[in-house]
Amino acid sequence: MGRREEPRRQVVGDDATSLTVRYDVFAFDTSVADSYLDDGHGYISPTGVFMNVDGRIAQPVTVTIEPIKGWSTISTGLDPVDGRPGTFSAPDFDELYDCPILAGSQEVTRFEVNGVPHTVALDTFGTYDRAKLTADIKRIVETAVAVMGEIPYRHYTFIDLYNVKRIRPLALGPFDYDRENYTDMLWVSEGLTVYYEDQILRRAGLISPQEYLERVRRCIARYENVPGHLVQSATEASFDTWIQFFARAENSADSTISYYDKGAGLGVLLDLSIRNATQNRKSLTDVMRTLYQTYYKEQRRGLTDREFREACELTAGAPLDEIFEYASTVKEIDYPKYLAYAGLDIDVRPRELPGAWFGAETCDLEGKLVVTRVEGGSPASHAGLSARDEIIALDGTRVASSAMRRFLDAKKPGQTVRVLLSRRTGVREIEVALGTKIERSFKITP
Repeated sequence: MGRREEPRRQVVGDDATSLTVRYDVFAFDTSVADSYLDDGHGYISPTGVFMNVDGRIAQPVTVTIEPIKGWSTISTGLDPVDGRPGTFSAPDFDELYDCPILAGSQEVTRFEVNGVPHTVALDTFGTYDRAKLTADIKRIVETAVAVMGEIPYRHYTFIDLYNVKRIRPLALGPFDYDRENYTDMLWVSEGLTVYYEDQILRRAGLISPQEYLERVRRCIARYENVPGHLVQSATEASFDTWIQFFARAENSADSTISYYDKGAGLGVLLDLSIRNATQNRKSLTDVMRTLYQTYYKEQRRGLTDREFREACELTAGAPLDEIFEYASTVKEIDYPKYLAYAGLDIDVRPRELPGAWFGAETCDLEGKLVVTRVEGGSPASHAGLSARDEIIALDGTRVASSAMRRFLDAKKPGQTVRVLLSRRTGVREIEVALGTKIERSFKITP
């Protein structure tokens, strides 16, 4: 089916020199991608709030925020306009849309790196040591700057938002705000960002080598131990973001993966491959610096899938066919081969987890024990249990969520459980033959 074009709205202003448009925006989603408003604070995600005039996306823009009584602070990456409290400017709508706005009574702390001001805005610092938190964030920024070699902004405000900005796929800027912007490369843009999150924490001395390896282990295990890793590739997960990322279904873990997790895992492989091929003279960081210099600073554009691969292989001085095949397919990854380049072992052996495996997740909903997810290939799935079923009793005993966990903890693999359930077609009883859950730990050791 073709994409249905939404009708454009036209406003006829005749000879008017100004125009006022009033409209309401629903704002009660706590996702960083959506706006949120309550009596404590207002968070504005600009793309869902501020309209633009067709064909005038490059026009300079100002925004004035009028906080409600009792709110004292406005935090944003936009530039303040001198002499006009609460008013901010951007050179174009792209920059406006790139800068979320937080208004309320949030606490603020500041620091500088290389003379560039940074602001941290939080609803509350709670029991955190403000001085230590600020110092840690400053160390993170200093380390990231050392990785890339410079600071590409005049000032920076930490609120809650992420955005692919300077090293980015061609599809992610300049944006077409009238339609979806599809790309296969979020495993690079977002996944490699996750890889560098851990790298920077380690380089900054904020986590130990053992803690770093554990973070890598958890990242790999998160996507390898879900059935979806046999169904969806990293490039497919990237492309399907528009239809799946914020619309998780009951079977999502059985058919999808996180490109954040797999992308970070592929970052490990890319970095180690480049280091191995160059006798540790170059690394993935050299690729990042090349992309930043070539496509952001010199050509002022995003890059294609092919250009990213070329930069990696040029830096390595060797083809990297296998890694890019891992990105575009669900082929089993040879982790031991790549981690051995760094003198590391990784445990990829399947192991049986203790206890009996049922294979369904539940929640208490208005006094009812409701199934939220049934894992593909699990005992519950084979027995016919389904998401949204209400579990009334186990072996003739009525149970709540906590009681169900205790009930299953007392069982052993091979035993059978009678499940009385209610669904749209009526009440019925099924038998679930408990099994053994098998996973891989992916523990990494020197």
